[in-house]
Amino acid sequence: MSNYWFKKGKGDWNWVPLNWKGGFALFILFFVNIFASQYFKFMNLGIDGVLKFLVVFFLSLFIFIMVAKHKTKR
Repeated sequence: MSNYWFKKGKGDWNWVPLNWKGGFALFILFFVNIFASQYFKFMNLGIDGVLKFLVVFFLSLFIFIMVAKHKTKR
């Protein structure tokens, strides 16, 4: 069994999950960002809510990209 979670696609931003761990990591990324958008209510609070959401969004995206790069089959 492979230790890799993703395989490299045709583009720089294209990761395809290889096993359940990669799929779960992708699901967690979506879940965290959807939960954050509901928690901060960034569409109704103005700039403060938007900034808090963007911090969570970019931090979760950065962590996902670092994990995906580390766990990608070259």
